[in-house]
Amino acid sequence: MKTLSQKAIFRLITVVSVVIILMLAGAWVAYRVYIVRDGSPTIRRIASWLPAAQVDAHTITYGNFLKTRDTLDTYLSSPAAQKNGFATAMTPKVERSALDQIIREDLVKDLAVKRGVTVSNADVLGSFNAMVDANSSTVPDVSKYLDENYHWSEKDFQDNVIRPAIYEERVAATFSSSTKAQYAMLQSYLADQMKQPNVKIYLKFNK
Repeated sequence: MKTLSQKAIFRLITVVSVVIILMLAGAWVAYRVYIVRDGSPTIRRIASWLPAAQVDAHTITYGNFLKTRDTLDTYLSSPAAQKNGFATAMTPKVERSALDQIIREDLVKDLAVKRGVTVSNADVLGSFNAMVDANSSTVPDVSKYLDENYHWSEKDFQDNVIRPAIYEERVAATFSSSTKAQYAMLQSYLADQMKQPNVKIYLKFNK
């Protein structure tokens, strides 16, 4: 029986060692993402592409979750949140609500496609300008308000708040001609869809 040379043994040990190190590194990253929900610069840099949840064939990335959580965390410690009595700590329950909101928006968009509901850039800009005009007496500088309370630009607000809100309003209108019943029917639909097997949540919110 032919024995391995010292060089071959060294190469084998090196390969096995590298594999073990990579496995341990992968396990550490998975733990920091899926259990701890780490938002450190290192994890953001190497793990933002990992899936946080899945809605049908669409993946909600960990980076998307972190972005939404960051915005929520910024708002909860903002002057506006304190003034309105919304200031609170970033708990696992609050974090889960951030992921749920992303999933809900995905479900609404999917339903919008199925029911032929569309939202144009002009629709979004028109609603934004109407909102700015309606609140001009209390919020004279919208850009400053958004930056202080969300770290958002006007475009960020339009994309993350105005557009989803219009989609939700228009999709709700497809459920009933009764304005009063529309919202309740949409919420019931979304709550049911959140329980379906095509919606998968990978992050753990036990602690």
